[in-house]
Order: sequence, then structure tokens, then C-alpha cells
Amino acid sequence: STVYALLELTDRVLHQMDINKAPTTIFLDLSKAFDTLNHELLLFKLKYYGLHS
Repeated sequence: STVYALLELTDRVLHQMDINKAPTTIFLDLSKAFDTLNHELLLFKLKYYGLHS
């Protein structure tokens, strides 16, 4: 869940600070990633690999 992810991130950042290291984080926004994807091709490949409903 989002709450768990935030708690995990906070814990890791604080741990790095406790051991005098500079915490570094990279955030990626993949919300539009599937908008540019050919959905028919994706469904074909999923079915090919045995993932179908």
C-alpha cells in the first residue's frame, strides 16, 4: 500500500542519516506509460506467455 511504501522510504532515509550517509531517492512517474502502448500487441504477448483470462 501507499502507507507502507512511505513508511519504508522514511525508515530507509532515517537509517542512512543515522549512519552519516546522504540518502538519495529517485522518483519515477509511470502514470502515462500505458497510454502510449499498443494494447492489442500487449494482449497478444500476454496471451502468448500464458497470461489470459
